[in-house]
Amino acid sequence: MKMKLAASILGLAIISTGGTTFAGIASDTAIYTITLTAGCTINTTAASTDFGAYPVDNVALTGVNAGSIAVDCTTGTPYMVGMNEGSNWTGTSPAMIETGGATIPYNIIYNGSALGDNGLNSVDSGYVETNSAASISDSGTGVAVNYTLTADIALDPAGLTPGSYADTVLFTVVW
Repeated sequence: MKMKLAASILGLAIISTGGTTFAGIASDTAIYTITLTAGCTINTTAASTDFGAYPVDNVALTGVNAGSIAVDCTTGTPYMVGMNEGSNWTGTSPAMIETGGATIPYNIIYNGSALGDNGLNSVDSGYVETNSAASISDSGTGVAVNYTLTADIALDPAGLTPGSYADTVLFTVVW
């Protein structure tokens, strides 16, 4: 009887699955984690904006379409968007320059104010503090929010020559 009992217990310890026989079973747990952080992305349709062709004798252009910026931040995340001084800073504003060195000062405008760093220079030393600097400040909604930009372009016919003028600026979002 002892022999039958021992054989029965041994039989319980052998597990069979699909023709393969196993002698035991062991288990352990795994812990999976993920950390979600606040974040933002920025895209600009102003990446290549052509302001058009104008006669040299124009004095100024205001409210010219300068594209838009789309900012997408995690819901509830406060953010600020600024613009650096561009590649051809005049000391008071960004400027488009032509190959001969002549410059055309301009400002990128959002909501009636010239965009600038508004203190973002602590994040990127390429930003310049200006008295007229404004920034875009908002809080994330979880979907992209578009901000329409315009440009004010100061044309001084006395110092301008016909040609193509260009500048490159960097838009940055901080959160």
